[in-house]
Amino acid sequence: MTPPTWRPRRIAWLLTHASLRSAEVPVLRSLGCEVWVQKAFPDAPGYRSCSADPRWDEGSTLPPDALADLNAFDFYTRPITPRIAGLLAEHFDLAVIDGNAPVKTREVLTHFPGPVLMRAFGMEDPVSYSRLHFAEFHPGLARALLDNYGRFWFGAFYPEVIPHENELLRRRAFHLPICLPEGAWRREGTWEGGDGRVFFVCPSANDDVHCHAIYANFKHAFGDLPHVIAGRQDVPVNDPNVTGFLPGDEYGKLFRRVQVMYYHSQEPRHLHYHPLEAMTSGMPVVYLRGGLLEKYDTGSQAGACADEAEAHEKLRRVLAGDRPLIAAIRASQRTAVDKWRPETARTAWGRWLDLFAPDASGAVPARQLWDDRPPPRMRADAWEMPYLDPNASHAAAFVRKVLRAGWRYLEAAAAERTLLPRRIRRIERFRDAVGRLFGVRPTRREAA
Repeated sequence: MTPPTWRPRRIAWLLTHASLRSAEVPVLRSLGCEVWVQKAFPDAPGYRSCSADPRWDEGSTLPPDALADLNAFDFYTRPITPRIAGLLAEHFDLAVIDGNAPVKTREVLTHFPGPVLMRAFGMEDPVSYSRLHFAEFHPGLARALLDNYGRFWFGAFYPEVIPHENELLRRRAFHLPICLPEGAWRREGTWEGGDGRVFFVCPSANDDVHCHAIYANFKHAFGDLPHVIAGRQDVPVNDPNVTGFLPGDEYGKLFRRVQVMYYHSQEPRHLHYHPLEAMTSGMPVVYLRGGLLEKYDTGSQAGACADEAEAHEKLRRVLAGDRPLIAAIRASQRTAVDKWRPETARTAWGRWLDLFAPDASGAVPARQLWDDRPPPRMRADAWEMPYLDPNASHAAAFVRKVLRAGWRYLEAAAAERTLLPRRIRRIERFRDAVGRLFGVRPTRREAA
């Protein structure tokens, strides 16, 4: 007997990340779902990967007035109005939200009556989605999650994300993989090489402290090699090697012609799209060990490097045309590419959605497989995430937060025997700012 299936009549995809939209929305539509995507977002540096493209409304069956109102609404920062709440309830069966917008989480859980899926990209260590939501004061957020816990799910891009979250999110978590954007598959196998430069991606090199540190570190370690640096720059960079934002065709040309890409990130549960797009095109990618990319590359890992010195040597050899090394890197990285195909994501989405189809007894497996009872709060949570308690006093929680930060600083300072310990973000930003004045190499960190 064929198991029953369920597909949402229409999905509210409340994310504006351009590459993720290009990857995930076609998968959902291929499963027979109509998908409306959010268009409005704040005009702020943190939303540089977002875009509003009206072409995604082609084929929509939403009433024109409803479509216009939804397209104009910013779910990131605005409380949901009665009009928007009514449209969500009337026209949608599933809402998908991003995990880095606490206001959106609160508002959608409060005003949308159907299942809510949080998509978790993975965050830079030591940040987590739990901390993002509950270390700061967001009135009503904890109560919204606790009151609607049984219809909330946490769909992590990578299995490595889940263990680092608080039990409140872990209890509703599962691995829901993503695929590469459609543009990456159109470029599959098109790499030719010949442009003897290193391809590096670093947006916001002059207006984001973390990105500037990455840019400066790359220039220090690899600036002697011919290179090109892509990525949107809201503040101009006085460097002829920095391209700034490029149209799709020009960006695609880099993936086809540039000889090699370098990927810096050693984050254990976050991975950018661009190294995998390069691998898909066939471009050899040289990267540092210790990050998530190393786990995806299950071949010989010929492109993996223990440190920047080894990476520099491999980049030099590839630029010089070392054919055996180029062939070894390209052969190994195919193992990573195959894990990001749309078929993998489509199968995973289909299996999860099928869990909402009632079985012969009328029970819905999705409501049976995950515990819908919120876990008890642990005493340690009061220090790390004081606002997990919906009744937490703002003043008392703030005092705990200050004490926790002070204790963390003292521990780090004592362990490193310095007043400016590493891994304390605000201190690292201060150190890097002072260091730039004197030409000192910046602290290594990863981009947001």
